[in-house]
Amino acid sequence: MGKLVPGNDGKEAEEVGPWVEEKLAAVKTYVEITSQTRQKYLPPNIGGAAYIELFCGPGQGKPA
Repeated sequence: MGKLVPGNDGKEAEEVGPWVEEKLAAVKTYVEITSQTRQKYLPPNIGGAAYIELFCGPGQGKPA
């Protein structure tokens, strides 16, 4: 885990490197590409499928 710094909302945010933009773009692309497949396994009218990022930080990142 990186160094914790004050975030935009006053709560702690993890200090991240410049790679974070590339990672977020890759995750967004993956979620978009696989959304149709996830929908096949959901019954009608029951919420939605979620993607859980296993290597995420405290919820907010702030570039160094």
